[in-house]
Amino acid sequence: MSENPYSAPTAFIEAESLIAKRPRTVQVAVCLLLLSVSAGFIHGLIQNGTPKDIDAWIILALTAIVFCLAIGIPSLLLWRLNWARWLNIVLSALSLSLTPWAIEESATDVEMILYSIQAVMDLSAVGLLLLPVSARWYRPNNSFKPRPLRGSA
Repeated sequence: MSENPYSAPTAFIEAESLIAKRPRTVQVAVCLLLLSVSAGFIHGLIQNGTPKDIDAWIILALTAIVFCLAIGIPSLLLWRLNWARWLNIVLSALSLSLTPWAIEESATDVEMILYSIQAVMDLSAVGLLLLPVSARWYRPNNSFKPRPLRGSA
């Protein structure tokens, strides 16, 4: 019974070379969006308090569903889905267009400041997602396509 001093060969492939690195602009944009959504959700819970009747529980459940969607779309941005980027840009534009109305209807100065901070975070995230670095990352990877032969028409 002799022991084999040699081990089987192993392949070493760097994962970073196979997958394009996510730009810092996309990472920061997703963080800003998640912070904005979280601040709005916490503000809504503080403003409305704990539910006391069944209608309030239904509203809280619908709010939780909207919160999950608002968290889901920025998460899809990290998966390099271009349609999620454009959906987020359109929804952020809609949100930003309603911000003056929300600020006008707010009762306290704290709410006005919170809405303004959320608007700045959303606007910054949209700006970061529209930068050429981010747009280049969302383009499809066509490196596997064959190149035309030299001298062919």
